[in-house]
Amino acid sequence: MEAWGARQHACSPKRARPCSSPAAVRSAATRWSTEIAAAGGSAHFVPLDVADQDHWDAAVAQVKDQAGGLHVLINIVGSNDLVMLPEVDIDAWNRIFEINVTATLRGIQTCAPLIKDSGGGSIALVRAR
Repeated sequence: MEAWGARQHACSPKRARPCSSPAAVRSAATRWSTEIAAAGGSAHFVPLDVADQDHWDAAVAQVKDQAGGLHVLINIVGSNDLVMLPEVDIDAWNRIFEINVTATLRGIQTCAPLIKDSGGGSIALVRAR
């Protein structure tokens, strides 16, 4: 995409899997941004708690400020927490549902207006493992 002059923004979940510390996520995003810049592209890292609407609003505002618009949202949101029915704790269930379902909707609802205002584009939903 860099070869076409695309700017890329990576948003990383603050609610990452337990094996993904915020520092590890930031480090990986920094490496990714550096590689894209070395290839002549532009990339920016945006921390994002997908379950927090204020985070979505801030992320979209940052993309608009830095890139001027948005044409593609690749929404890879999901929790792979394992729970056993019927013993599942209701708070754990609600957290999984918030991440897997509601956060996906938050991303679509928050990004779609900017995509439309930018002349159109695409939204891809990808299941996270």
